Amino acid sequence: MKLIRSIKRITAVLLAFSMIMGMIPGSGMQVQAISSVFVPYVINNNYSAELSVALTRDRQFEFNGQNWNIIEDNSSQNGTAGTITLLAGTSFLGKSVYDDSSNDYSNSTIKGVLDALTQPGGSFADVADAIVDTDYGKLYLLSEEEAAQLSGTNLNAVFDGINWWLRTSDGNSNARFVRILTDIQSANKQTEYFIRPALQLDLTAVNIDLTNKVISLKSKHSVNLSGGANASVTGGSVSQTGLMGAMTDVTYTADDDYIFPGTDAAYGIHGGISVSLSQDRKTITVSGTPSEDVTVTIPDAVLDIVTLRTNAKSVLDTLLNSKNESDYDPQDWSTLTKAVTDGKTAIDNATTIDGVNTAKTNAETAVIAVKTKAQKALERRYSVSVKVTDIESFEALEGAV
Repeated sequence: MKLIRSIKRITAVLLAFSMIMGMIPGSGMQVQAISSVFVPYVINNNYSAELSVALTRDRQFEFNGQNWNIIEDNSSQNGTAGTITLLAGTSFLGKSVYDDSSNDYSNSTIKGVLDALTQPGGSFADVADAIVDTDYGKLYLLSEEEAAQLSGTNLNAVFDGINWWLRTSDGNSNARFVRILTDIQSANKQTEYFIRPALQLDLTAVNIDLTNKVISLKSKHSVNLSGGANASVTGGSVSQTGLMGAMTDVTYTADDDYIFPGTDAAYGIHGGISVSLSQDRKTITVSGTPSEDVTVTIPDAVLDIVTLRTNAKSVLDTLLNSKNESDYDPQDWSTLTKAVTDGKTAIDNATTIDGVNTAKTNAETAVIAVKTKAQKALERRYSVSVKVTDIESFEALEGAV
């Protein structure tokens, strides 16, 4: 009993000391606190080997029915995004050779064992979507360098086996393994040692129960979008299922001469999914992380008749401004300006794209048909020239007869 009480007192003192030192700048003892939601349970070498067993085993998290220690925390957004890296706390995978021959890790027997775990029928298939696919696979062995980052820690204190493989090869025939504590040695690849996998979890796909120390998958949700006629769709699918994290953004872009309604029930937040309209009303963006199954009917893009009319009338104004009143007889100038005025009225009364375009074209034709003084004078000279030529041709014909 005295021994137990002594251990408890030592434990309390060491915990308090580590917390205090962690708050003192430059103390040399750094407490890794990546998020404010949970403290990473990194194996700590500030305790004796005996105490580390007691102090770390109860800090292990359960994931997919197995116990794991958090050895790296790259979380963000208060622990709801980013990743954490877990290292197996038990030898649930048993032993295996590194390789039946002399292959490196990428083609090794042991990597094949780990890869099969997340394949259909594998014991990690149901949680595979929450595991990050690294350069070494979803479940992988630590390298010697990664194990060395835990330098000074009792690597076996929270593992129920000794002699476990690392992925680092040591020549064609040998690979590195952890023998005991931090002792890393080499062994023939055909030796059977324990498999101690690591994995990285996508925190957008899991829930962390700090009380019971359980990591579980978030519920899978779907986002289904419909509607959005007279627009093109880019980005993700309009039907996204099995989402545990953020959906792939979907963007609706209105066709030429169309815009989206300024107000609609679709705009806003629906179960964590944002439906936002751009200021120019040309695009709708759907994004976010669903907290439930979400169904949204995107409003159809409608004819931007106001802008279409404005642009058509602007064309007529530009045409009118290109004319000089002094180039026309007063009556003709009046006819020209009336054609522009009547064209604008017709444009305002049009309710379709074809109607607006027809009104504009008719007005342009009417304006162009009005002749300038110079054009009329040229026509008169041509008319006189034609008459003289006709008389001369008649006299020549009469003389011949």
